[in-house]
Amino acid sequence: MKSTIQLLFLSFVLLFSCSATLAASGFGPDDTVGTVNVRSNPVVVQRGVKLMNVGSFGLKLKKNDIVRTKPGGQAQINLKSGDKVFVASATEIELNEDIIGQEKTVKTSIVKLLFGKIRAKIQKTRKQRFQIKTATATIGVKGTDFITEYVQKKTTVGTLDGLVSLTANNTRQSVDIPEGKMASVSMYGELMPLEEFAGELMEGVEFAGKKMKADDFAGEKIEM
Repeated sequence: MKSTIQLLFLSFVLLFSCSATLAASGFGPDDTVGTVNVRSNPVVVQRGVKLMNVGSFGLKLKKNDIVRTKPGGQAQINLKSGDKVFVASATEIELNEDIIGQEKTVKTSIVKLLFGKIRAKIQKTRKQRFQIKTATATIGVKGTDFITEYVQKKTTVGTLDGLVSLTANNTRQSVDIPEGKMASVSMYGELMPLEEFAGELMEGVEFAGKKMKADDFAGEKIEM
């Protein structure tokens, strides 16, 4: 009887120790934000100081992971929320997820576009929000299909379906970008007026496929 109690106690200590180690290292199950799959190599993930090549079976992503496509590389990120982010060549993004709201029920998936170009297809849902942040702008969406490019300190957003809110970080000026339009925030933080969607903005993200159907997006602006 005594040996059985000692064995149970030892098992409990080992279980507690493993759980604490996972929590302390930041690799607990709650840190998983989605998966990344290669559309064309090379694609790497940086987790802290560790660099990992993404193989043919993909890789689970954690909070604060950085996904980097080198020249010629393309990737598809499938977030837990069901949202999809298509990463063009020579692009670097950082992933995060925050819980907001008084009842702590609304989650915001945050993608920091460090440089390059991405296309995002966002599902309609009231409990999940999505933001893209660059050094000059914040893009808020809920149920849409759009492209964001951050090159030479200029942020450009073009909407394929739905409605996207583009806000300049410095001035807090914002504009709603409807389907078929694009707008940008200059390297100096100036919000530029709406213009027609330029075809070259699609270059590098054509592999994301056709536009979403109307039933797949809400076209609702998110307050920043």
